[in-house]
Amino acid sequence: MRKRILFLLMAMVLVALCFKREPVLARTEKDTLSREIYEKYVQQGVISESIKYEEWRFLVEKSKELEDALSKSPYFNEVYSSENNRVQQNFLPARGDIVITNGTSSAGIFGHSGIAVSAYNILHIAGFGCVPELITFGSWNNTYSYVNEDSWTKVYRCTDSSVANAAATWAEDNYLDSFCIYMIDEELFGTFFTYCSKIVWQAYAFGPSSPAAYVPGWSGIVLPYELPNLIYNCHLEHVY
Repeated sequence: MRKRILFLLMAMVLVALCFKREPVLARTEKDTLSREIYEKYVQQGVISESIKYEEWRFLVEKSKELEDALSKSPYFNEVYSSENNRVQQNFLPARGDIVITNGTSSAGIFGHSGIAVSAYNILHIAGFGCVPELITFGSWNNTYSYVNEDSWTKVYRCTDSSVANAAATWAEDNYLDSFCIYMIDEELFGTFFTYCSKIVWQAYAFGPSSPAAYVPGWSGIVLPYELPNLIYNCHLEHVY
């Protein structure tokens, strides 16, 4: 009788563990795109309340798709297979270069971007609570490119150097030493609220004498990994 009771107790414990484990995993996966997480971002001011929950989910999922596409590009694989991907390989950015990394994310949206304003400095806004600032190319790589073995930075260059220079000048004039507030919003023309890829897109849309950037295809929000397809005559220049 005692053995039977022990057997039943052990069976009940095993069943309870099995039923407990699955919901925990499922809940963890759902939480990353849950309405609660979305509402938290809105309350914190990371994303604008004009961006609805379904739209935010779409942006997160789209950013992941674009990241996978860039990560698997033949250009990246070729460079990454070098003996030491941390070697700088004597590469220096040029004014107007578009710098994109997978080393961080914001509000669940993958990727980060900046625009080079010299051979050594990149103008960017790091995230919520930050203002636009300069970061050296070396510090950028240490912060984003070498987070883990899967992290990278790609540098894209506009084939027209005069357009690229005008874009860099616009970014400096409108964002450097400013007190803009970080927020992902749908307003592409204003500068009071801004985010990393918006700065880069605006620089190419408003800096040159003629716009050199396409309008994004969804919701007026520019995703970092979308920039190479939005900037006119933009090609991959280097990978770290």
